[in-house]
Amino acid sequence: MANLAASRRWAAILNLVFLGAAIAFVVLNTVAASFLVSPGTSPAGLRLASAVQLATAGSAVVVMRRGPRQVLARLLPIDPDSPVTVFALVVTILIVGGQAGFQASADVLHQVATGPSLERIDIVGQELPFIAAALLGVGLFTRRRLAESLSRLGLVLPAWWQLVAGLALAGAGFFLSYGGEQLQGFLDPGLAERLRTATDHYYAHLLDPGGIALIALAAGISEEILFRGALQPRLGIIWTSLVFTSLHTQYGLSVDTLTVFITSCGLGLLRRFTNTSSSIVAHVAFDALAGLPTGPVYLLWTAVAEAGLLVLLAGAWLVARARPQPAPSQP
Repeated sequence: MANLAASRRWAAILNLVFLGAAIAFVVLNTVAASFLVSPGTSPAGLRLASAVQLATAGSAVVVMRRGPRQVLARLLPIDPDSPVTVFALVVTILIVGGQAGFQASADVLHQVATGPSLERIDIVGQELPFIAAALLGVGLFTRRRLAESLSRLGLVLPAWWQLVAGLALAGAGFFLSYGGEQLQGFLDPGLAERLRTATDHYYAHLLDPGGIALIALAAGISEEILFRGALQPRLGIIWTSLVFTSLHTQYGLSVDTLTVFITSCGLGLLRRFTNTSSSIVAHVAFDALAGLPTGPVYLLWTAVAEAGLLVLLAGAWLVARARPQPAPSQP
């Protein structure tokens, strides 16, 4: 018990040092931004971004105190006394606040449409750190061995019906995303066109089958391991999905942003009731579906496949319900 208490005390001290440095960085970055104005940034946007960044740093300081974490624990499934939870909370607050400040101060779609297109090496460089962060975050080499870390992350061999559920969720997410694009075009055709232009430019070098497969596999595996595997059990579905959505800044503030959040919540529910392996299948399949050219025939066959998956899933559920349950053992 003494060793455990000492370990938690040292973990808390290291957390305070690291998180204090992170918060100081946010504050200094906000001050520096007042002098280094990027092209296209309006004074009002800069003021708003500075306010968001300062509010972010303040929020991070607040949750470092136990009292506010106890209040927050009524809303999120967190352990207010865990140093790991404190670390995860503060880091994710800094991420969400930083992305919100970026959205407030810059024309994101213009930057995406005029910036460099993604290359294959960029995908690998972006996604591999997620896996490393997830493994280290759950205590690989410190609190857990590799097998224990994989189990904690929910990386197990899924049952066949869980794979079907993952593919069905991918289809549902695809049609939700497609519907969101149509709704965006109806509500604001100009913004919808800017979104298409920015997205086409951003992924211009990855529209071949190899590029689509790389995006689907790299993003699906690494992002699910981090968000659904490592973060969600600590922070819950809603906050994890907000963090996940904030990192998809290439869509700006649009209907697409909302569909990303809803899809992330769906992946979170799949993780809760099955495992991370199933959510990986769903994420990979969704990205593959979204990357292929969309047309009437493609939509029709995708709808037919989705209906078949739903029927198969419903049949599996009915069979499971009809199966006799084992009688409770007598004491």
